[in-house]
Amino acid sequence: MKFLKTRLSEQSFKSLNRLVTIRCRISREITRLKFFDECLKSCHFPRQFLKSLRSFKLPPSLKNLRRITKSHIESTKLLIERLRAETNAFDELINNLSIVCRIKFINFIQDLQSKICKNFHVTLSKTLSKEHLCFGFSENPEKFLYNLSTMQLNQIETEALSLGFKFHIPKTHADRIDTETQFENLFNQTKELHPVSEEKKGWLKSKLVDIANQYLVSPTPQSKLLSKDHRIALRNIKRNDDIMI
Repeated sequence: MKFLKTRLSEQSFKSLNRLVTIRCRISREITRLKFFDECLKSCHFPRQFLKSLRSFKLPPSLKNLRRITKSHIESTKLLIERLRAETNAFDELINNLSIVCRIKFINFIQDLQSKICKNFHVTLSKTLSKEHLCFGFSENPEKFLYNLSTMQLNQIETEALSLGFKFHIPKTHADRIDTETQFENLFNQTKELHPVSEEKKGWLKSKLVDIANQYLVSPTPQSKLLSKDHRIALRNIKRNDDIMI
């Protein structure tokens, strides 16, 4: 840039510096975009994503981590588009440069962008969480299980028991009494409000009843580690009085 500083006016040189700043930021955001794509492919995510989910009491599951990563990808793409639109204002300035100055400037930016991309990718890689997210059974589930009985366990039974005592299967349906009580309490909180008409009040009550029924009828979608065969195997083992788990 020293070469350009001695040959350009002060205003033109400041404008080129501004362009360099924008181009470098674009390079950083493109590197960030590629980094997020790598996270989706490798299922290895930044620590901040896990921390953000937990701060909102959301489990850092693969589904939630993918969702928050895709959200960051979309916002990064919008930022890159906005920054590229800003660079259009400098087209006339670049075109007015001499051939030598233009080549010098382009080479300078390319070298700088290359260094920025490399260093920034290293920085982003250091933010990856060291927490291992398990999305399936171990290749050797028997090493997590001590079978002191004479019973021979098949692969399904071994996988199910290898999860240990603390593993539990969340409910896929809401509890009727608990759900109805919560919606009744919600309706009671609106009693201090004055409805426009009794018809509107009745509409709200019927709407809450409909939503409560949807909670009761519709199962909760979730990723499942245990298959139907695993659950049947666990149920049969629990019912066997000759076995103590």
